[in-house]
Amino acid sequence: GISNIAGYPSWKELVLKVLLFFEKNKHTLTFKKKIEFESLLKALTKEKKLSDLSQKLKDKFSSEVLEIFKIGNFEDFPDIFQWLKYIDKYLYIKGIQQLFKNVEKKQDNEIYFKLRNFLTFQGIPVITTNIDRGLETALKIHEGEISIVSLGEYNLNSKIFYLHGRIDKFESWILSEGEYAKRYANSLEFLDFWSQFLKKYEIIIFLGYS
Repeated sequence: GISNIAGYPSWKELVLKVLLFFEKNKHTLTFKKKIEFESLLKALTKEKKLSDLSQKLKDKFSSEVLEIFKIGNFEDFPDIFQWLKYIDKYLYIKGIQQLFKNVEKKQDNEIYFKLRNFLTFQGIPVITTNIDRGLETALKIHEGEISIVSLGEYNLNSKIFYLHGRIDKFESWILSEGEYAKRYANSLEFLDFWSQFLKKYEIIIFLGYS
């Protein structure tokens, strides 16, 4: 939960805020895509009338809005992201990136500073499934000291390893059901990384499975 402590959204918050982003921008969708999005909303909410739901979604993100949705299990999130990506890939990417950009402007770096000694003096790498850049930004870690494993690019001497991509490189993301399937179906490549990584390091810091 380190990213959440720093101010980034939890899985559930991210899903719901992206849904809200789609709702506010659904006027950009084609008629067919708008119908598909509204069908998704109906399936995910407790509201009987779409008009009632739309009115509530116009309000700010709040506990009342949270209660509308029947989303609770982690297993739901990749499937919802898959649908949103299918409905409009542009809105899917823009919505997520905009949310992270808003947090970056005011993120709380204190939690990241607690890891400074490990990274600076101990040579212990951080491996994460988070996609935010909070840690690297707070500790001013250079691009050459970072590996985005989901792109098949990594340097075993890196300080941070992104397993599921990084926010600024949408092609690296592993958030949707299809992205998970593509990543882990080709498990030999992933296993090769882990084999090399674990041979080199005895101690690691793992972030992202709160």
